[in-house]
Amino acid sequence: MRLMSISLIAVLAGCPSVAEGPDDDDSTPGADDDDSSPPTDDDDTDPPLFTFEAFSVGLELEVAAPTVAATFVITYWEDLDLGLPACDQLLTASGSAAFGSGVVPDCPACVGALAFDPESVSDGSDPDDPDHCRSYELAEMGDWGAPLLTPPPDGYGDLLTLALLGAEDQALSGLDLALEGGLTAEALAATAAEDGLVYAHAAFVDAGPSSLASVSGLTEVAASPGGSWRALLQLLRDPAVNDHEGGTLMGSYLGRSLWSWPMSR
Repeated sequence: MRLMSISLIAVLAGCPSVAEGPDDDDSTPGADDDDSSPPTDDDDTDPPLFTFEAFSVGLELEVAAPTVAATFVITYWEDLDLGLPACDQLLTASGSAAFGSGVVPDCPACVGALAFDPESVSDGSDPDDPDHCRSYELAEMGDWGAPLLTPPPDGYGDLLTLALLGAEDQALSGLDLALEGGLTAEALAATAAEDGLVYAHAAFVDAGPSSLASVSGLTEVAASPGGSWRALLQLLRDPAVNDHEGGTLMGSYLGRSLWSWPMSR
């Protein structure tokens, strides 16, 4: 499997949108997909048991500085246009949370950073939960979650460090998280409010040369607050359970992906 390009999830409009993949030839004369083939047919041409069109990254955070615990939710999509997920891969991790000026040296605008220990990463998927990915599904279509939490050279490590920019600071700076526009702080706050949530922070990944972000096209669509950091997530809080405000994080947060990665086999 290879990564193709990055597409913007239409977080402000509802359903996501991605480039259409290659036709599966089911309706092409003389190109039967082997589902009704006799037992003597060569299985090499059988279609995959599972179809993942794209994947995106979500996050559940619990912050009690200087520590942080997270569950990364890698959602594999069967049909992104229809908003139809195939399954979720859950990976847990713990690490440190730091806030203040200069925490991210090459991003003066950033107000904090979350750093996760790769040795703490474990699979939190429940094999009895029908919504969670099974190992054989990931073996069939590809596991993109583990490499994002594994440092180079064995992985990409994009999710091991997240730089943070507060929603208020983003609004004051006028930074739009999408290079083509549409992801201003005001727009994200309005969308979050529709779900009864508060837009708290934007989270950025380092699109350095060894990262998935650098080779996937993230730098072509996602804005940067400074350095090689590129927008990946919006962090939201439920005011009913977390009333913490300001540039720091404390308590529970939900991370929603701004982008999806289309996939091909």
